[in-house]
Amino acid sequence: MIWHKLVTLRGYMLIPIQQLIPSWLTSSIIFPFLISRFSLITVGYFCQYIHKNNNYPENIIVEQGWFFSPHRILDIWGRWDTGWYIDIIQKGYEVKGDIHTISSNIAFFPLYPHIVKYSSFLLPELLRTRENIFLVGVLLSNIMFVFALILLYKLIMLRFNDMNVAERTVLYLLIFPTSFFFSCFYTESAFLLISVGCFYAAHKSAWLVSSILGGLLALCRPLGLLIIIPLIFMYLKSINWQINRIQWKSLYFLLIPMAFFSFLLSVYHLTNNLFAPMEIQQAWDRNFSLPWITLANPSMDLGYITNIDRIFTIAFILLIIISVINLKSITYSIYSFIFLLPPLCTGTLISMSRYVLIIFPVFISMSFLGKKKTIDQFFTIMFLSLQSLLMISWSQFYWVA
Repeated sequence: MIWHKLVTLRGYMLIPIQQLIPSWLTSSIIFPFLISRFSLITVGYFCQYIHKNNNYPENIIVEQGWFFSPHRILDIWGRWDTGWYIDIIQKGYEVKGDIHTISSNIAFFPLYPHIVKYSSFLLPELLRTRENIFLVGVLLSNIMFVFALILLYKLIMLRFNDMNVAERTVLYLLIFPTSFFFSCFYTESAFLLISVGCFYAAHKSAWLVSSILGGLLALCRPLGLLIIIPLIFMYLKSINWQINRIQWKSLYFLLIPMAFFSFLLSVYHLTNNLFAPMEIQQAWDRNFSLPWITLANPSMDLGYITNIDRIFTIAFILLIIISVINLKSITYSIYSFIFLLPPLCTGTLISMSRYVLIIFPVFISMSFLGKKKTIDQFFTIMFLSLQSLLMISWSQFYWVA
């Protein structure tokens, strides 16, 4: 084959294309990504012809048929919280009243909207419209998702050295029922990319890099601050828990809380309340509750959506327990529990089917379970069926997560 040979052109040696683009990158990530996103676009586009419910949340949106773009193929990637992020980009942070009763955009952390904002500066000023900013955000989400899949693949190969497990993990993430959020104007793709990057850097003992990424994660969502727990655990494990071997480089981890509190201080002047971005969650009816009470009797019960969120939550609790055995990694178990437990303490199950997306160790564990053909078939068929259902609901302006 011609690609197996080096070609000389004007004295320059050209690298074979296989060395530029590894086969696993195209076959295990790029092609599955493109196929899955094309399938979602197809579902989202054609479901507009399904009979509409007369009880939509916003009648004006139902009448015009879109939220952020009149182009259906683009608009299906933005709903609900997308509006808050665009509001931050266009107006900055602002408070509209009592933070405990009136929602405002300070509940949403700055990393993702600022990445979109500064990326949109590449456009001429006349083209920085709401719709084009939305387009930039959607493109960035997809780009970050692809890089997250690549990094996750490499992390699995580094940690478990099993190509089949890596490929199935990528596939399960792509076909998971709420996977379409990775392509939406939401923070899921950024959070997944950075959190996987934290672990990859930590496995390489690149503590400065992992701490910087941890700081970015703390600016992505409030729970991002908790990444400091598994990172410190990995560091102590790397020195065999010998306290006398702790080096000054351990101070890098302070970058994570510093980043977190830098945002709190930046919006302090709006409320004179340092923890306003967390307390404002009460405006969405999120109040402290014991996890089992939240599961049994959640507030903001949305019928079938709450039942779906309950099923996902229970399933992930069981899968996390299974992953302790499958992955034989206390660190991954810690990560999984700390990103599942806090939302369960808010009294509501709203968005749990989306929140579990970033718990990547569970997807790795599912991939180990998927070595059995019947289990793999079960995951694949169930995921694809539910993904179609939820994508239709999402595209048609129903609340999903």
